[in-house]
Amino acid sequence: MAREPGAATAGEPVIASAADAANEPRVVAFGRLLGAAGGLEYLLGRAIEREFGISHAMFEVLLLLGRAGAPLPMREISQARVLTTGGVTRLVDRMEAAGLVRREVSSRDGRVHLVALTAEGDAMAARAARMHACNVQRYMLDALPEADRETVMKGLAVLSRSARAALPQMP
Repeated sequence: MAREPGAATAGEPVIASAADAANEPRVVAFGRLLGAAGGLEYLLGRAIEREFGISHAMFEVLLLLGRAGAPLPMREISQARVLTTGGVTRLVDRMEAAGLVRREVSSRDGRVHLVALTAEGDAMAARAARMHACNVQRYMLDALPEADRETVMKGLAVLSRSARAALPQMP
């Protein structure tokens, strides 16, 4: 027998209306996560732009390169930032024009373009991260009961790894 459109199968919640959907606990939880992330992205991203003149996306690429400790292929930056190849190219173009990164050709494969931090990019990452860490404390961690902060941070790490593992590989 064919399943009726919108009908629940074993293990699925019964959602028969928009009101049911809006009040389903998992849907509500995800909406809260998105709302918190969007609000924090706005507050923290605007602070970085105002103070340092770089976008939050640029700051995240600087952190990615700093974490790697070595130049990264454009494809890897694209995958980590969930950007199209065109999107990452435009972002890196702006960062290169600002003196934050430089492009290099891989010595192992001449078709691969690497992105490396410049001294200016390294210094910018450090300056921006000092302010960013204070803002994360102020707007995110201080909003939580102190006893829950470590658990929330560990849970976010698990969610991040899980989402990253589920993403399709970028071409």
